[in-house]
Amino acid sequence: MKVLYIYAHPEPNSFNSALKDIALDTLKGTRHEIILSDLYAMKFNPVLTDTDFPERKNLNVFKPFFEAIKASKEGTFAPDIKREMEKVKWADMLIFQFPIYYTAMPAIMKGWIDRVLAPGFGFNPITNSIYDAGLLKGKCAMLVTTTGSPKTMYSEGGAH
Repeated sequence: MKVLYIYAHPEPNSFNSALKDIALDTLKGTRHEIILSDLYAMKFNPVLTDTDFPERKNLNVFKPFFEAIKASKEGTFAPDIKREMEKVKWADMLIFQFPIYYTAMPAIMKGWIDRVLAPGFGFNPITNSIYDAGLLKGKCAMLVTTTGSPKTMYSEGGAH
C-alpha cells in the first residue's frame, strides 16, 4: 500500500514524534511505500491566500472556492500545493497525525487540509454526490491524535 503520512507537531523530541517514528518503521517493515509530509519541518505555509492561485479567475474579488475550482480544472495551483496534491494522488492511504490543541487540530494541519484538499481536487462540489465521486473515493484514511487531557475530558459527558 502507498501511504502518505501527514504529520503536524513542532517538537522533534516529543511523544508525537516517537509515535510517528514507530508508525513509519512498522509500515516500512511490512513493505508499504511511505511518503512523509512533516508540516513543521517543511515549514508548510497553512495560510490560504490569493497567491495560491497564480492564474486567478477574478482579480477584483478573492473567492477561494471559485479560484480552487478553476485551479483544479486547469492545474494552476501554487507549486507547494501542487507538490502535496501529487502525494495525495499517489497514496492509497492518508494518515493524519497531530496533537489536539484547545479541542482542535493545529492550524498548520487545518491549513494543509484547506489548501491541499481543495474544492475540485479533494472533493467534487459540482455533483450531487460530493464525496462519492471525488479524488478520495476508494482511499483509506486514519487519524492519530494525542491530548494533554485525561480520557474523561474526551469521553461521553466530558467537557470536550
